[in-house]
Amino acid sequence: MRDGTTTQRIPDNPANCRNFNCDIDPQYGRHESYAYYETCKSTQRNKGLYTASQNLGPNQATRTRQNPGGTRSGYECPEERDYYPYWRPSPWMDLAIFTRDTAKCAEYQKHSENVEGRWYCSVPEPILEQIENNQRIPITGDECLALNEDFADFLDVNTTGKAEWLQAPSHGVPAPECFVSEASRPNHLGLIGHNKQWTYSMKMPNWVIPEGKEFASCALRMRYNITQDYSPYTAENSLNPGNVTSQANPTKNNPNANNDPSLLPVWEEYGLTYDDVEDSYPANNIENTRSRDYVFRNNPKVDPLGLGENVLDTPIRFQLAINTAQFGRTFQDRTHMMTIRPRPADIPTDANIKLLTVSGKRGNIVQTFPGHEYFMVPENAHFKQNDYVHFMWSGSNTNPNNNDGQGKQGTDRSNIVPLRTANYDVSAQRQGDEYGSPENSYPAFVRQPEGYGIPQVQLCGRTDDNGEPIMYGSHVHDKRMGGLPEEVIAQLATGRQTHDAFNDYGNMEELDDAGASFSLEPQKVTEVGCWNYVSTRNNNFSNRSQKGKFCVSSGEFEVVDIGSSGGTLMTDSGWVYVEDEALEGITAFSFRSEDGPGVSQTVFLEPLVLNLAEGATVEFGVQYEKRALRIAELKYRASDEDAWESHSASFKMQGGATVAVADVDKGGQYMVEDAIDGAAVAAIVIGSLFVVITVVSLLYCKACGTKSDLSKGMNTGSVQQTYA
Repeated sequence: MRDGTTTQRIPDNPANCRNFNCDIDPQYGRHESYAYYETCKSTQRNKGLYTASQNLGPNQATRTRQNPGGTRSGYECPEERDYYPYWRPSPWMDLAIFTRDTAKCAEYQKHSENVEGRWYCSVPEPILEQIENNQRIPITGDECLALNEDFADFLDVNTTGKAEWLQAPSHGVPAPECFVSEASRPNHLGLIGHNKQWTYSMKMPNWVIPEGKEFASCALRMRYNITQDYSPYTAENSLNPGNVTSQANPTKNNPNANNDPSLLPVWEEYGLTYDDVEDSYPANNIENTRSRDYVFRNNPKVDPLGLGENVLDTPIRFQLAINTAQFGRTFQDRTHMMTIRPRPADIPTDANIKLLTVSGKRGNIVQTFPGHEYFMVPENAHFKQNDYVHFMWSGSNTNPNNNDGQGKQGTDRSNIVPLRTANYDVSAQRQGDEYGSPENSYPAFVRQPEGYGIPQVQLCGRTDDNGEPIMYGSHVHDKRMGGLPEEVIAQLATGRQTHDAFNDYGNMEELDDAGASFSLEPQKVTEVGCWNYVSTRNNNFSNRSQKGKFCVSSGEFEVVDIGSSGGTLMTDSGWVYVEDEALEGITAFSFRSEDGPGVSQTVFLEPLVLNLAEGATVEFGVQYEKRALRIAELKYRASDEDAWESHSASFKMQGGATVAVADVDKGGQYMVEDAIDGAAVAAIVIGSLFVVITVVSLLYCKACGTKSDLSKGMNTGSVQQTYA
């Protein structure tokens, strides 16, 4: 698997590749193998599928309802791309499934190829060469074994094996996670009710790196189905008995998508009968002008009023913009190649590593559609002190040359530069521990680079001759972002990671000669504060603004979108757990903690109004320090202006830590504090007094007994002595 060096599609003729081997020609990007696509071309398509009014032509797995022409994209198999779960072996492993019908989750997980191998027909090469072009490799066991009978004479002469119906091994990895999908607004590219995109935060599974290997390379494939109100899977009527999808297909062998409607009874959804649409079917040899045309074909002309017997009596017809290849289809996105490596050995196991990256591409909002312009991910990045940040993003040298943007045409670059404070408003120089103004577009630090002459008029007083921190009004911008080393700050600004190599030729003022992709080893953040920053490359009228905020605090800060399917927000110091159907809609939960007066940190749970269904609550956990002879209590207040109030909670051990767990129905501030346990102290005091009295009594009694024995002994001795 590789990205390649050109945007041209990898050839399907080995003669057009280096050394007659497209699999190893580094010029072309490659995910699936050449053999995988050749097998797809040589395999029968599944004729039990719903094809609507589309003519799929040759009987091969490269033809589907949404790809009737067999158009090729790389070496992917169109049938495997368009249908899930697929019935033949696939090289792709399942990570997560999102569905509106979560009742199917158990079935999806049970039959995922991760845990259940797929069956296929293994055909020896000599037989494969003898199979006629329109026969192809069967996809059922009976048809597979029938090949041995069809070619019995040939097999008698060529003892090279027979066709076998085999089950390929599963991928041998855990079943995928399964969640309910969240509804998004049409044409809004995944926006789900607020200003964030629908995001899935994935913990990279351990099995991604094979045993005995130090790293692995892979690509992610995201597929999403555009579903419709009709269901071809359960259609039952006189024309289409049962629930077999193929029975809703046109009866003609080679239907015309414009003239031969599917037998799917869409007219029933509008209260019509077959008599109202009968004349739309060419098999009746009647012009369809008398049909109300509520049928599933390309661009039907429906009669919504039904005013007359023929076209002259039906003055109003609406042509619907329908393409049966596009209704109810699958879309797909793929990533570039990624390398997954083990956690660096020098990073403590209790420290988090978080990614800071870039989403989007060069171009204005129209040119990037259906993608989007640049923005940072996350735009507001939060780290706990002594955590690690991984700066990594990918660019390109092959963006369309007509796309707007800074720098050389076709290039795609990003960088990070901390912003200077406000230019004019002295009162807004710095708010608490926040550095730089997001309303500014000037960097906080400008240094005279070697070999460049920058006129003083361009420096605007933003640096001095010694490169010392720059004075802004009454404040000095004297803290590096997150306490990162100076060389790291420079690398983020220039994208140049090899400073002792003079390899930056070309226009570095626009970062043209910087690497298209950027990745630093994880960096430890030590300085508390928030720094606003900008990408100097992409901050103009073409790309509007590419800015972000980098915050480091002593506590936790996590934000998770949770919808009607429920979910969990986990941190090192607490959690939020939301059950299925507890929320009315998608909600961005945030969990922020900071040092406070209690035996736990003060936790800020947002939003204040949790958008809960009637009577619902969420489970909220806060880790605290248990101290002897003290009673813990969970406290709550809505804001700093309110007084702390007691909140019911249970206190228990979990994962080696003590936690307070409560059912809450509102956001605000929570903390655990403790007080002297009077009863326990009294019991200890009373117990201690009892022990003291008992010990004293025992000592007293022992002392008395000893004195009596001594007295008796002395008397005995005297008598003995006297007698002696």
